[in-house]
Amino acid sequence: MDSYKLQHQFTTDLALQSNNTSIQGMTPGTDGKKEDEEFEWLTHIIKVLNETYGLDLKEEDKVEFERMRKNIYANDDLMSFFNNKNTKDNIQDKFNEEIDNELLNFINTKLELYNKLSEDKVNLMFKRLWFNDIYDQKVRGILK
Repeated sequence: MDSYKLQHQFTTDLALQSNNTSIQGMTPGTDGKKEDEEFEWLTHIIKVLNETYGLDLKEEDKVEFERMRKNIYANDDLMSFFNNKNTKDNIQDKFNEEIDNELLNFINTKLELYNKLSEDKVNLMFKRLWFNDIYDQKVRGILK
């Protein structure tokens, strides 16, 4: 890209509304996320994969997803990649490698789930959904 042009497109007035906007703070010793939010996130991934690819993932599979999620978030090597100094592609490559390693753990315990999640299109969507969530939180600072 040799150059780019900034161009003003529109202006609008935003009115601030006074509402009761109090929120509950974090409890000491917690990470601020409610357990329900984590299960909503898992439910969302299962729903998207089921609707898109007809996988028939079940509620029982949340246990395996939760175990995988804990392993991924506890992986300090992977989490250290999520910073502004790495490119998004480099972070995604490392993330995909670690997800593949987690999926390989299913071969001995949950072969059917492994087969569903390792199908090419499913695997790409699964990784993309999860990666975007972590990237938004860790790099972009968007808390959900």
